[in-house]
Amino acid sequence: AKGGISKMASAVAIHEQLRGQPEVLKAAQQGFKYNAAMVEYHPDWRQPAMGTERPMVFQDRKGRPCVQYAKNMVETISAAYDDPAELEKVTLKLSGLEAVCSDPAVVQYWPLGAGEAYLVDNYRWLHARTDFEDDPKSPRLFFRLWLQVE
Repeated sequence: AKGGISKMASAVAIHEQLRGQPEVLKAAQQGFKYNAAMVEYHPDWRQPAMGTERPMVFQDRKGRPCVQYAKNMVETISAAYDDPAELEKVTLKLSGLEAVCSDPAVVQYWPLGAGEAYLVDNYRWLHARTDFEDDPKSPRLFFRLWLQVE
């Protein structure tokens, strides 16, 4: 296989960057409407929002910065806005959040070898990977595990 290097971004570093963009930070803390019926990637988002909007930047019970963001969330959020003017504002804020979350100043690269794994808190670390080509003789195998810790 080629590629597939893990990319990680700390919620603390993202939050620090967002302080320089107060409008984006405020919007991400307030949250966005979303279409729960479209959600396939996270059990928390399959449930209707507690209020009318779902925060993407928040603090956990210990006051630590948390971020819940993935590029595919944008489609789910965008589908919940019917008013084109409101959608344009939301899209602008989401673009600002995306720019911070993918800024080289906050992204770290973690190459993993065969048999290696990592366990991260999805709210304290954003994670992704670079593109990869699978080896047909030894295909890549992924397991996803959801843990709920109180």
